[in-house]
Amino acid sequence: SGDSLRTVRQLRRLFANRTRLRGLCSEADYQAMEVVELSATALTSIPDALAHSQSLRRLRLASTSITDLPDGLGANPSLIELDVEDVPLRVEAVRRIAGMRSLRWLNLGGAREIPDGIWHLPHLEFLGLARARNLTLPSSSDEFSPRLRSVDLSGTLIDEFKSLVSLQKLTQLHYLNLSDTPLSNRRPEWRDPFVSATLVRHMDS
Repeated sequence: SGDSLRTVRQLRRLFANRTRLRGLCSEADYQAMEVVELSATALTSIPDALAHSQSLRRLRLASTSITDLPDGLGANPSLIELDVEDVPLRVEAVRRIAGMRSLRWLNLGGAREIPDGIWHLPHLEFLGLARARNLTLPSSSDEFSPRLRSVDLSGTLIDEFKSLVSLQKLTQLHYLNLSDTPLSNRRPEWRDPFVSATLVRHMDS
């Protein structure tokens, strides 16, 4: 249970995916915690103490009922991987993610809104936006992270080639998932979940 964590101060990794976990003890010492995976649990919040852990590098909360993220998480310089796919975060919480400048891997699949700052997180290498709603790509390649290597746009409503023009100049981009989009219905080679971004750089208008 969550209360049992109170005495486990040296715990570095917590894997409780697909369990009935409902919460974590707010009084526990999480300073040694590096990896936390709590996807598909009954979790509704995470404690401030965990968010402030300077050891925390990976936090996976996909398919939980969390609606907000602690302020401390946004200011945590050690966090490099965050998974909140299919999490009903409030708009304010999603916007807070745009300030997490140390992130290298971010999954926002199913998000209701994508803040502009998400695209230009300086260290971001993977961005997952599958089934994201109200999605608009930046108009200029300068608005993307220069390190972006992989982007998942599967299941979105992107339906015009010109929407992807800004991606053409991203020299580090290797993979782009356009499966289950209106575009993939017109370009059979884009139905593969791991399309080489080279195809996008040479796409027809």
